[in-house]
Amino acid sequence: MAVADQSSAVREVRALRAGPLTLLLDGPDIRRAHLGSSEIIRRIHVTVRDCNWETIPATVIWREVHERADHFEIDLAARHRAGHIDFAWSGRISGATDGTLRYRMNGLCRSEFEYNRIGICVLYPIAPYVGARFEAQTEAGIERGRLPLEIAPQRFKDGVYVPLIPACGELRFELDAGKVGVRFEGELWETEDQRNWTDASFKSFPTPMWRPFPQRSTANARLVQEITIEAERGYPPAPVHVGRIEPDRAVVTVGDPLDQRMPPIGIGLGCGTAELIRALAPAHVRIEVDVAAPEWSRRMQEQLDRCVAADVAVELAIFAERCAEDGAALERLDETLRPVRLARVLIFHRNSRSATASETTSRALVEFARERLGRECPLGGGTNMNFSELNRTRPPRHALDFLAWSINAQTHESDDRSVMETLEAQPATVASARSFSDDLPVCLGPITLAPRFNPVARDPAARSARPEQDPRLGTAFAEAWTAGSVAGLAHAGAAALTYFELPHHPGVLADACELAGRKLRRVAVDAPMSVSALAVEHRLLLANLTDSPMRVELRLPAEATVDLDRYGVELVPLC
Repeated sequence: MAVADQSSAVREVRALRAGPLTLLLDGPDIRRAHLGSSEIIRRIHVTVRDCNWETIPATVIWREVHERADHFEIDLAARHRAGHIDFAWSGRISGATDGTLRYRMNGLCRSEFEYNRIGICVLYPIAPYVGARFEAQTEAGIERGRLPLEIAPQRFKDGVYVPLIPACGELRFELDAGKVGVRFEGELWETEDQRNWTDASFKSFPTPMWRPFPQRSTANARLVQEITIEAERGYPPAPVHVGRIEPDRAVVTVGDPLDQRMPPIGIGLGCGTAELIRALAPAHVRIEVDVAAPEWSRRMQEQLDRCVAADVAVELAIFAERCAEDGAALERLDETLRPVRLARVLIFHRNSRSATASETTSRALVEFARERLGRECPLGGGTNMNFSELNRTRPPRHALDFLAWSINAQTHESDDRSVMETLEAQPATVASARSFSDDLPVCLGPITLAPRFNPVARDPAARSARPEQDPRLGTAFAEAWTAGSVAGLAHAGAAALTYFELPHHPGVLADACELAGRKLRRVAVDAPMSVSALAVEHRLLLANLTDSPMRVELRLPAEATVDLDRYGVELVPLC
């Protein structure tokens, strides 16, 4: 049946069913597609990326849903506009009685513009695909392999990003629940490991990266693409859901204490006063200094004075190069730091760029800094960018006391659902780093909702640092995301965490800061994408990660009692 009210239909998130297939229709996107009870697709969406790799969001013009008892069809039109980019497309999405899913895009470039990518992207969820066998039909023949357990580096060779799975027209996966085939038409698709940027998926995307970019469209040029996803052996019938696929309740089970402690949690200083710092009581405050910047010493001294007044330790991130001027500056810095309580020092290359030798800290830079910073304290490095840079150019582990990288939730997408899904992938970065660093401690930060800068932008103005201004900061959404991040990274074994800049409403960060050094308890959640849980001695922090009410059944050891910090969940008695 066609939806009559187009204004509400465009915004509505709907659960749809076709034979063994169930999914969510979210605007123009497919999300959480299941065959039977097994999730096979995390998302299908049309993406437009400009020449700086910024995503141009879609505006849905109209959408009609034709739904029957065992199949459906969706017709829609959307447009992506920003600056010189103007791309419009019509789409047809269908689910057949046997569970086959098709997504077709018929696009029109309405102007001449440069872009890096246009087309249909397919995201595969982590859990069922990690370790799965695949078979790819490439132009050179069939390629077989397994998707990796640890995060696969996005390698850069001869000026080209090397994909995890090369460009192909067809992919077949052998999952525990059954076989899934993905057929691509209208272009070739490569596949990458998006856990590098804490996206909880592997992704197949159109236009091979070995082709020169940015590409240039011509006015009235057409792009037509289609993806077909089908089960290659039978799946059981889909469970019947009323109005939603996702659960509306969860069971949280708290277990025995672990031989693991809650990491210290710090914040970025921002413009916070000593009074605000004392009120939050973080383990440390992060200060960043480029020793070649004008008046760096005066500005840093002002920040250090606030930390000394608040009696809080400093995590100092230094940006420098091996030159006489920076060497002299580091020696002056060492004198300035004498009255300061230092938690740790990080050293990064100044103006480092992604996919270059300086994207992570070199051994020579570490030795250069050690010689000039006489103060004894942990000295670490890695990257001020994403885990992808650390994973590609792995720093000298024997020269460092700890590894560091930053995390943000919006490298690729900024909608609420995509941002919250990044929580699933954050712990994987810690496990992967430990696999290639002899279990060096990892100190993560800054951990932010929005990117602080764009390390892959072609335009220097687009790359430059920008303050985080996500409008969701201070809301229940940001509180829940922060609670989920702290829980995941603490249980993953992070040695220290640094979040945001000093918040106006500390909320969950104040709770987390108070728990530093205490023993973690084992905790399990049967719906981990809906509810996060952190158990520390007698405290339990619960957060609702969805935009719908969640009811939580709490199961404790017989002897245990807990104090609860709840963020948007309702506790119900055990049945």
